[in-house]
Amino acid sequence: MGVSPDEPFVVGGRTLSDIKAAIPPELFARSTFKSCLYLLRDLGLAISLGLGAYFADNCLHVAELGEAPTTAARVVLWGLYWWFQGLVFAGLWVMGHECGHSAFSSSKKVSDAVGFVVHTALGMPYLSWGHAHILHHMNHAHALGGKTEHIGHDSESSPLLEEHGEDDDTAWESIKDTPLYLVPALVLQRLNSLWRAVTFQSPSSGAPRGYSAPIVSDAGLLGVAGLLYYACSRIGVATMCKVYFVPWLLFSFWISMAVLLQHTESDDGGAPTEHREGQLSTMDRSFLGWQGKFFLHNMGHCHIVHHLFPELPFYNAPAATEKLKALLGAEYRHCDASIFVVLWKITRSKA
Repeated sequence: MGVSPDEPFVVGGRTLSDIKAAIPPELFARSTFKSCLYLLRDLGLAISLGLGAYFADNCLHVAELGEAPTTAARVVLWGLYWWFQGLVFAGLWVMGHECGHSAFSSSKKVSDAVGFVVHTALGMPYLSWGHAHILHHMNHAHALGGKTEHIGHDSESSPLLEEHGEDDDTAWESIKDTPLYLVPALVLQRLNSLWRAVTFQSPSSGAPRGYSAPIVSDAGLLGVAGLLYYACSRIGVATMCKVYFVPWLLFSFWISMAVLLQHTESDDGGAPTEHREGQLSTMDRSFLGWQGKFFLHNMGHCHIVHHLFPELPFYNAPAATEKLKALLGAEYRHCDASIFVVLWKITRSKA
């Protein structure tokens, strides 16, 4: 469902211009320098956590504390590492997501360059994902409705790449911003595109950049795969699983969980959102408390204002959300319930 270009976009009885006027214009200012500081902070945390866990594990090996104490210490060490590194990876994904909306910098070239590097390092096809995510926003923040193709063109021969409509399952839809879905979908897409080229079939025009976006994404992912293979050959597959792949799985879980909860209507995880309320049918949630604010850059706490104004920088989203709360009053949608309790209720409702 789209908005007629001849009609003002109305949200909760107010035009988008009315809502934007309630937010100070300086909150829309994008600072490349400030964004880079947050990016460097996240990269520093990822590197420090990885090296710290690796060397701490080696120290436990040479400390000769005994089998039981060493095992217990390693369980605590790697458990804490996986938890926090998964959050840091998710925070880096958010930075790439900011780039996709050109909220990282006023320069689209800078945003796309940073987003491509960050998302590719996380196994995300940045350019292909960007096209699908734009369609998500064009469909008024709705996780299910509209016909959103989640990778790009050439979806005819792969069930993963089919256009999805209103009857889609919310939980399945929620994984489509994660590498767990996008990487195999991209591989299937490229195989289909190759077949169409070999058989002289013309490409479809569903993606705005034609074949270039998937090809560049392919190249980036192949480069990352080569680096991961080299790292595995140097320090071992088991170590790479502990240092990179387990946090990668947890990061995918956090993103999938966030997408699911932010586009579920009721406080207890009831029905998915409808188009009737557009962007306001999303929901702000206290996603992991202070950890969600710090590591995930308020991804869950300030989701409504992001869907209203995707170009607004994440570091100004809390202040903008306060203005939004004052304007909307009872129309503002927020849930303080534990995200794990809500997830459990959603899971049971789908069983």
